[in-house]
Amino acid sequence: MMEHFVEGAAAVDIDDQISFIKAMCETGESARYGYRPRDRAAQEFAESVAEHARRQFDDSRSTLAAVKDGLRRYARTVLTDQVNESTELGRIQKVVTRFVGQWEWCVELQRADAQPTIFLEFGPTAAVENGRVADPLDAPDYSRIFLTLQDARRDGIALIIETEVSLGEIIEGLSRDDVRLRDAVLAMTAEV
Repeated sequence: MMEHFVEGAAAVDIDDQISFIKAMCETGESARYGYRPRDRAAQEFAESVAEHARRQFDDSRSTLAAVKDGLRRYARTVLTDQVNESTELGRIQKVVTRFVGQWEWCVELQRADAQPTIFLEFGPTAAVENGRVADPLDAPDYSRIFLTLQDARRDGIALIIETEVSLGEIIEGLSRDDVRLRDAVLAMTAEV
């Protein structure tokens, strides 16, 4: 995260510094450049940014929890029926949300007939899994739902795909006739 915002010893290049100055001016924060002592002005600005970052982090955890709740509810009430009506082998038997920590942002679709489990993953969990899978996605969009397939031969996953379904759509609630997740699940199981 720090490397995303800080580019090494020079902190940021001149273009980034100019963009920062522009943003300070456009947002009404430019008066801070006139404050004395400078160290105190910089510290106050850093504390303000830190407080906003803390709040953003807390709010984003709430958003992730809302996505998990919506995705679990959709999987239990709609997706399971959609998939099971479309296949005989590996029907979904149970929808589980048992993981915590880096694996918390996941809904597990346990399947019959000794078929590998499918995971509906998003956010931090999808990022971790994309880093672990043998064939990672090149430019994943972490504002979307991902599917992963348990690797039957080793610990981990065998495959990851990005769906067209966004986190915002899950929070708003997918309609019962939306078949994008069903189609993605069926396509994933057909690949193995």
